[in-house]
Amino acid sequence: MSTHTICMSMAEAAAAVGIARSTLYLAIAEGRGPRTVKIGRRRVVTAADLQRWLGLGAAPSPAPLPPPPAHLAA
Repeated sequence: MSTHTICMSMAEAAAAVGIARSTLYLAIAEGRGPRTVKIGRRRVVTAADLQRWLGLGAAPSPAPLPPPPAHLAA
């Protein structure tokens, strides 16, 4: 995991941790995984949340933003 990486795909996050992608999805579904962010159709993990999840001391990400108003949602 590069120190310059901000977000990574689920596959990249799983590879960085050394687990299967399905294991990462299961951990997230059970509430035991890192927090994820939806960007368009993609779901990504921030490097900070992955480090926090691994216990490497990164500060947690702020609370997620509320959804956009209905008239702005596409």
